[in-house]
Amino acid sequence: MSFDVNQITLKGRISTDVELQTSKAGKIYVKFSLCTNSSKKNSDGKYDSFPSFHNIMAFGQLAEELAADGRKGKLCFIQGELTYNEDTSQSVKRVWANIMAKEGGIIETTERSKKNSPTNENKVGDKSNPNVEQPPVGNNDDQLPF
Repeated sequence: MSFDVNQITLKGRISTDVELQTSKAGKIYVKFSLCTNSSKKNSDGKYDSFPSFHNIMAFGQLAEELAADGRKGKLCFIQGELTYNEDTSQSVKRVWANIMAKEGGIIETTERSKKNSPTNENKVGDKSNPNVEQPPVGNNDDQLPF
């Protein structure tokens, strides 16, 4: 059995704030740009960075989740499919690619998650607070469970 695959996975930084919008049909969606970087070794042996900007669209619950925390500069993961749109309203035919997101989210710590995480005074390994148990120091292989 043969089948086609149209799947794309991106991890990059949001380059425009994500804003929740509603279509004429009443569907909730977001459109934003995601920047990914690739690098290539130049003739000097150093690596040059090449950014690529991708148009992302998401609908429904995923759109709401992305809009809640999607701010410029945040690290984001998107998995979806590649789609093409075209515009022939002017004398020149214009074609562009979009990523229709099916899954994804913000993968960087947000203000909301910081509020739910332990404070510095409760973190193990915080040497500034003597009341917190410190992890063992040293390289004692006899204490390893394996």
